[in-house]
Amino acid sequence: ENTLVGVGRPILTTGTAATVGFSVLLLGTLPMLHGLAILLCVGVICCVLTTFLLLPPVLILGEKFKRKI
Repeated sequence: ENTLVGVGRPILTTGTAATVGFSVLLLGTLPMLHGLAILLCVGVICCVLTTFLLLPPVLILGEKFKRKI
């Protein structure tokens, strides 16, 4: 819980900045860049969502496993 409070905003800010940066490729005239831009934006969004949804349970399980040893 404390981990996400400290790093949640920077992760969200970085993910948003990367998504906005890659979406600028949609302004280009090459169709290949449009596909790349969409793929990169979806990839970054998936990574950010995965970080927020999977990191807390993994950290909790890690603490429980660590205590058993």
